[in-house]
Amino acid sequence: MILDTLIMSAYALVPIIAVGAFIPQTISVIKAKESLESFSFTAWGVWQISGLISLAYGVFHLQDFMFILTSSASVFCNALVLSIATYKVLCCPRFKVDTRIDHHIDNIADQMHDQRDEREYIQGAEYDRIIAIDHALIPKQPQTIQ
Repeated sequence: MILDTLIMSAYALVPIIAVGAFIPQTISVIKAKESLESFSFTAWGVWQISGLISLAYGVFHLQDFMFILTSSASVFCNALVLSIATYKVLCCPRFKVDTRIDHHIDNIADQMHDQRDEREYIQGAEYDRIIAIDHALIPKQPQTIQ
């Protein structure tokens, strides 16, 4: 009797837990800026179909309010995530064209015209004001080795 009451009380939390479990995925789909590469439409579509079948089973066969509420919450959250993802795929551009051209490419041509036609400074030998007079040094005669 106590176990039955405990299970019924815990089952009342299932719709809240189910909706709470969808929140992180819904937020990540909303925040996705470019593409939904990791989003599987097939998996979410299968989960939506199975949720709809469960909801129909609860309405027409079980006629259990808590089961219908849980299935309805799951179907609603699935539909929400699928509709946001579908909107992002259809309304946002799928391919971003990257021409690999810098937007400031015209500045390079302007810089070429701004530079002066100057010679580059090339460092040469230093001049120490010492001038060697022609033949000022007396060379020694080479000696032969014996």
